[in-house]
Amino acid sequence: MLRSAILIVALAISATTATAQTLTKSQRLELKQNCGADIKRLCSGIKAGEGRLAQCIRDKREAVSPACAKTVDELLPQAKG
Repeated sequence: MLRSAILIVALAISATTATAQTLTKSQRLELKQNCGADIKRLCSGIKAGEGRLAQCIRDKREAVSPACAKTVDELLPQAKG
């Protein structure tokens, strides 16, 4: 449980670095609730930092739960380039 919480916090920090957006406490909680299991299942081998977890969950969007996919679309939009 603690590891999952750490991954979520790392994802939130990575996401803010990658997208230059700051997630609120409620957004981080939403991300944890909706994507924690998916991140643990799909991205457990990814080292947190520099947007790597955010990119992993985006890359595997088709494999995540519907709630996580919606949350990713809302909170971790793909950086436009």
